Amino acid sequence: MQTYIQSVTQSASTTVDGMNAMIYAPTPLVGREREFAELRNRVLDPATRMLTVTGPVGVGKSRLVAALFEHVSYEFAHGGRYLDLSAADETADLAETLISALGVTGEDQALPADRLAAHLRDKHFLLVVDGCELVLKPLVPLVTNLVSTCPRLSVLISSPERMGVYGEGLVRLGPLPVPGPTIPKNLTELERIPAVQLFVHRSRAVRPGFVLTEENREAVGRLCQMLDGLPLAIELASARMKLSSPQALLSELESDLGVLSGTRADTMSQHIDLRSAVEWSLSRLKRPEQVFLSRLAIFTGEFGFAAAKGLSKVSATQTQDLLETLVDRNILLTDERPDGELGFRMLGLIRRYALEWLRRTGDYTKVMRGHADYFMAMAQTAETELFGPEQSWWLDQLSYWHHDISAALQFLADSGDGPGLAGLASALRLHWQVHGVPREGVQWLEQALILGELPHHLAPRVHETLGELSLGLGETSVADDCLATARSLFEELRDSSGTASCLRTMGRLAYFKGDLAQADVLLEESATAMRAVGSVWGQAMTLRDLAATRRARGNLRAAWKL
Repeated sequence: MQTYIQSVTQSASTTVDGMNAMIYAPTPLVGREREFAELRNRVLDPATRMLTVTGPVGVGKSRLVAALFEHVSYEFAHGGRYLDLSAADETADLAETLISALGVTGEDQALPADRLAAHLRDKHFLLVVDGCELVLKPLVPLVTNLVSTCPRLSVLISSPERMGVYGEGLVRLGPLPVPGPTIPKNLTELERIPAVQLFVHRSRAVRPGFVLTEENREAVGRLCQMLDGLPLAIELASARMKLSSPQALLSELESDLGVLSGTRADTMSQHIDLRSAVEWSLSRLKRPEQVFLSRLAIFTGEFGFAAAKGLSKVSATQTQDLLETLVDRNILLTDERPDGELGFRMLGLIRRYALEWLRRTGDYTKVMRGHADYFMAMAQTAETELFGPEQSWWLDQLSYWHHDISAALQFLADSGDGPGLAGLASALRLHWQVHGVPREGVQWLEQALILGELPHHLAPRVHETLGELSLGLGETSVADDCLATARSLFEELRDSSGTASCLRTMGRLAYFKGDLAQADVLLEESATAMRAVGSVWGQAMTLRDLAATRRARGNLRAAWKL
């Protein structure tokens, strides 16, 4: 067997009944040292009998298991066999295929599965099966039978999804690490990042003089981010470096994923076109799963179960089942959160394709409206909860969802929905202030006013929020105008709570301008109004401001009393 394997490693390629035999990679395994070591230890552990390596399309599963087979097969007393079933289909007789590949002899009258088991029963042997996505269903009973009847057999499967049988071990292979939001300025540090390391290595294969420089480091880092650290995407991008530059390629990719295609000379993957690879991956989903995924693609980053359910418009049970399916098929990746919950995210390349599909089906606007409604409900709940004991938790939530909230605001603005834009932006008043982005809040509110006349109940809130945010920015004349308009509108509506709140902000503005006497009058009036409407929190905050004003005026006893 050892001699047979060695002869395979020295050959260019062989095919047995539609099954490609092992071809050792002519290039080193880049950026996978940790995963390789972990997988090696698990395969050589006698307790591991059946192990599946899964991961998103293009993540490098085949490359990793091929490299592993090359290094560990000789540690099995009777060797091993690497089988590539990508050329097989559902009509293939897998037992006969394995019999041919393993050179099994014996009585033809025996069932093929029994002949296989008899051949491997006493052997310390490693069987690696790759490219089995089209034949996974018939492969599962065959493999489980072999493992249960051959005590020294170890089976390693590379597949886009797990087999789903008892005793199966699982290794989820994730994308290569990419640079963080700030690209390292140190070129040596940048090149140590696995995704960058692979990009540079493969670029030099087609352009030997390619090096990282001060001029191209930012573009290379951004390319690796945009490509999600997927080895297939990086290899296809690197192949274009023969005539292109990182800066030019980055610009092309921002508008068209179709440029990521190549030839068999560019990658060991069975896929040589990234768009086709993503389409193939998503085509395996059923229609409800595709619809569910496309809704989740609206999220700009990681999301949890509650957010998925809130946007998907299906029950909690259905949400659970659909999430499990997408995770099992590596369409969604998971991250552990500090609170013990799972966070879900999809690769940017898959998200881009899902959004394109959503636009083609004409559902994009409807789903984006649902997304905006979800965050409107969140902001309105937060607006109340921010004045209670859960204030810090809600502030963290709004900060976490900032990018999605911005996307919702942009959608409302693009849709010409002034009331929706004004309602969401004004409900986020504390968020804009606490997280240091008052200018962003001002811009959204001003845009809402430009879009047209607002409902009577909403207009004074928008002007009040604009005045408060402008005060925080030190723009006192703008704040003066906005707060005067807000007070007039609140009084016109006989909104006592709104008037009381507006008076407090006007008092703070007078204090900021140094007009302490006017501040005193306004804050005293606000405190009385707060008491009348029963706002304990508002009364307490106003009395605190009034105390600061009395202290500034030298009346320490009155300040202490307040």
